[in-house]
Amino acid sequence: MKSTIIILGFVLLFSGCKKGPIVYQAEVTLNRMEIVRSDEKKNPLLIDVELLYSTCPGTQIEILRSGRQLAECLLSKRKKGDKVQAEIIWKWNSLGYYNWEVVKIDDCERMIDPNDEATYNMIEECEDMVIYGAVVGFKCDRIPNDKLIDKCPWFKRE
Repeated sequence: MKSTIIILGFVLLFSGCKKGPIVYQAEVTLNRMEIVRSDEKKNPLLIDVELLYSTCPGTQIEILRSGRQLAECLLSKRKKGDKVQAEIIWKWNSLGYYNWEVVKIDDCERMIDPNDEATYNMIEECEDMVIYGAVVGFKCDRIPNDKLIDKCPWFKRE
């Protein structure tokens, strides 16, 4: 009985530590939409969509891989360079940290495949390296700074 109470206490303690999912809206620019795979009738099966988070400080880019549903929806309505709304869910993931998922672009739903390894982001702040007044390269920090988190809170890593 005592061990059951202790286990229940640990479960309650640790399950209450995580915040629930938060839904954000963000303006993004469609930098690129590329069909990755088509069927024999040239209908898209897979698409890569490059998003630029245009209202976030710096150059924050994400490449999304998605399936037929998103491909057909986006390609029928949008073109490269369009600014649209994206719906983002920030939630706890099974790897032990919070992460974001883009679940909608414009009014096009994006189904998340748990086996997707092609989606990636380039969320980083880069600055020139200057020596003796001359730019000799650049340095990028992949840990979002406070300025970025204030404007685009879904990028926080907790």
